[in-house]
Amino acid sequence: MAFNRNEMVTALHKDDRFTFREELRKRITTQNGTPIQVRLKLSSNVFIPVLFSWHYMHQRIGGKVVRFSPSGFSQPENFLAEILQDFTVALLHIALEHEKSTLLMANRKFLEMFQTELSTLENDPLGWLLPSGKISLLSCIDNMRENHLRNETFMVVGGGNQYLSVTCQLGNCFGYVQMITLSLQDVSREQKLQQLNKRMLPYIEKSREGIAVFSLESYSLELQYANETLATLLRYEREELTTKFKNNAIQLFFPEDRTLLLRHVERQSMMNTTVPVPFNLRLVAKDDAVLWCRITFRQMGIQGRGEPFSLLIEDLSESMHDEAILQEVQEQLSFALNHNLITGLYTRQRFYEACREYLDTHKNISFVMVYWNIDRFSVLNELFGFDRGNQVLQVVARSLREFIKDSGVYGHIGADHFAACIPKKMSSAKKLKKAIDIKHLGEEIGYHLSMVFGLYEIEDPSQNIPSLLDKAHSASKISRFQNREGYAFYEPSIRSDTFNEQDVLNEMQQALENDQFTFFLQPIFDLQEMHISSAEALSRWVHPTRGVIPPDKFIPVFEKYGFITTLDLSILSRVCAFIADNHVEIPISINLSRIDVNNRIVDLILQTTEKFAVDHSLIQFEITESAYIDNPVQMSELVGELQGHGFTILMDDFGSGYSSLHMLSTLPMDIIKIDRSFICEIGVNMRSKAVLSSIIQMGRHLGLPMVIEGIENEEQHQFLLESEALNVQGFYYQRPMEQEAFLNLFTHA
Repeated sequence: MAFNRNEMVTALHKDDRFTFREELRKRITTQNGTPIQVRLKLSSNVFIPVLFSWHYMHQRIGGKVVRFSPSGFSQPENFLAEILQDFTVALLHIALEHEKSTLLMANRKFLEMFQTELSTLENDPLGWLLPSGKISLLSCIDNMRENHLRNETFMVVGGGNQYLSVTCQLGNCFGYVQMITLSLQDVSREQKLQQLNKRMLPYIEKSREGIAVFSLESYSLELQYANETLATLLRYEREELTTKFKNNAIQLFFPEDRTLLLRHVERQSMMNTTVPVPFNLRLVAKDDAVLWCRITFRQMGIQGRGEPFSLLIEDLSESMHDEAILQEVQEQLSFALNHNLITGLYTRQRFYEACREYLDTHKNISFVMVYWNIDRFSVLNELFGFDRGNQVLQVVARSLREFIKDSGVYGHIGADHFAACIPKKMSSAKKLKKAIDIKHLGEEIGYHLSMVFGLYEIEDPSQNIPSLLDKAHSASKISRFQNREGYAFYEPSIRSDTFNEQDVLNEMQQALENDQFTFFLQPIFDLQEMHISSAEALSRWVHPTRGVIPPDKFIPVFEKYGFITTLDLSILSRVCAFIADNHVEIPISINLSRIDVNNRIVDLILQTTEKFAVDHSLIQFEITESAYIDNPVQMSELVGELQGHGFTILMDDFGSGYSSLHMLSTLPMDIIKIDRSFICEIGVNMRSKAVLSSIIQMGRHLGLPMVIEGIENEEQHQFLLESEALNVQGFYYQRPMEQEAFLNLFTHA
C-alpha cells in the first residue's frame, strides 16, 4: 500500500481518513512504530477492522495489513521477531531504495559475528562489508530483481576480510523500497583450507601415508582424490584408482568392515573435536590382498553437514604379523561392529542375536519387549548441535545400564531409538518412567525433552526377535500419537493382521502386476473461504484378502528394495487418468520418494502426463524435508527441472527434523506443509501456539504458501482461523476417501 502527498485512500472508511493521516504523522515525528487501527473496505463493500503496520523510508510509507481476530484489538506479540533473534544463523533484515539502506532487524548471531553494536548498523546497515563486497552485493540484488529471482546464494568479502556465504531473500516491495533478508555464514575457514590445500598439494602427493578425499551421498561413497602413495599401496595406477572407484569407493574396503567404516565416518563427522580418534580397518588391494590399515578421519567442511572428508591411511600389515596385536585389533573391531559408537550399547543386529540367546537360556521367565524413542530429537540436534544430542543419547544409555544391569538385554537400535528385553517383574510403567529421567535432563540443557515407549509381553519366546520388537515399536507409536501417558501396551487390535516385510516382499510383484494399488484423496481446504483448494493422493494397497493396507506397511519396503519408483509412476498415471476422465480443475499432489532421484524420473513423469494430456499446473509433487537433506544437490536439481516444466513442488513434513531458515532460503520449493507435530501440541503446550504462529508469519514474510497438517479438533481449527492460516488438512475436515466419495464431496461442496 503506498500513499502520495495529496492522495486519499478510498479503501479507508471515510471517518478514519483524517485520523489515519494525523496518527501516521505523529508516529513518524516521534519514531513510534506501533501499528494503527483503521477500517478497510472489502470487495463486498463491508468494512472490517485491521492493524496497519508501517515502514517509513525516504519520504515513502509502506506496510502490511493484519486483520483482527475476534479475541480483541490489542497489538499481537511479535513471536517471530523473538524466535529470529535466537536463530543460530546470522540474519539481517533491511529496506533498500536504490543504494540507500535502512536497518529493520539484525539478530544476536549477526551482531556477534561482526562484533558490532545495533547503533553502528543503524548508521550503515551494510558497513560490515568491504567497499568491493558492498558493490558486489548490490549488483547481485539488482540482478535478482531483473530476473525475478526470490532467493540466491553468493560469496562476498566482509570488512574483516571474512569470506561470507550470503543467502539473499527478496521480500515485499513498496514502491521503490525493497524488503530484503540476508542470512550469512562465515566460510573463511573453508576458503583458507582450500588455499592451504593448494599450497600443501605437493607435500600431500609425497606423503608417507595414503591420503584420500571422499564424500558420502546417501550411503554411496565417492572418491574425489587419492594421492600417489595410496595408489601404490593398493597396487593401482593413480588414474586407474580414481576412475574405477569414483562412484563406488566403498569397494576399496573389506566387505565385513564397510558398515563399520560408514558408522565411524557418521560419528566423527558429527563430533566437534580437534583430536581425531584413529581406527583400524581392512582395505582390499588390486590383487585381492587384504591390508590392515590405521585410518584417521578429518572433516574438511562444516561439522555435521555431510561435506567432503579426508582419510589418512597408514599401512599396518607388517605389525599385524604379531598374533597378539592381530587378535587385539580383531577384538576391537568385533566390539566396534557390535556396539553403537556413541553409546556403547548393542547395535540392532547384535541386540537381535543377544535377545535370542537370552530367551533361549531363560525359558522359565516371562519377558517384556520395550521400545523407547525421544520425541522430536532431531530438533534438539538442529538447535543445540550434534555434541549436545550425543550427550543426551549417552545419558539415556547410562540410565539403561544402571536400571537393567545383567537382568536383561538392551541396545541402541539407531538414531534416538532404544530397546530392551527385560523380565516382566521389572516392566511396570512406573519403574520404566523412573529409569530414564529425561525431563530432568531437558531442564538441565534448557530444552523440553520427552520420551515415549511401547511394551509387548512376549507370549511366544520362539518368535523371531524382529517380530517381537516390531510389536513393541507399534505400541510406542500409539503412545506417541494417541494418548498422553507416554507409554502404551501392545494389543492385537493395534495390528490385528500383521503384515511384515517378508509378506510385502512375497506379494508386491504380483500386486503391481494385478493393479492392486490405488489412491485415496484427502482434501486440502482454503481455511478462510472453507472450500477445497487442492487434494493429496495417498497410496493404498487393496489386498484381495487383507483389505486396504495403509502405506506405512509397504512404502518403506518398496523403497528398500527399489520398487518405489514403479509404484510412484503407477499412482501418477492413475491420478492423471482421474483428472482427465472427471475434468478435475484443482491440483492434486503426489508423494515422490527420495529414491526417485535419478536421471530418468523427469522423462517418465512427462511421458505419463503427456499420455493423458494433463495440464502440469494440476499436478503437484510432495517431497519430504528429510529427502532434501539426504541428497540436497541432486534433489534440488530434480526439483528445479520439475518446476521448469510447470509442476508445483511441496516440501512435506516441514519441522519434523532438520528445519532451519537457511533451508527455507536456499532449497527450491513452492509450498510448505507444516508437520502435524506442531498443531497436535495446541491446548497442551502454551508455547506451541507462539511457535506455530511465528512459523505462519515467517511463511507469509518469505512469500511461501503453507499447508498446516493434522488438524483434529475445534480448538486447533479456531486457533488457525485466528492466526490467518490459509490452507489446512486433517481429520477435522475430511479423512482420506475413495475417489468417488471425493468427487461427490467436491461437486456438492
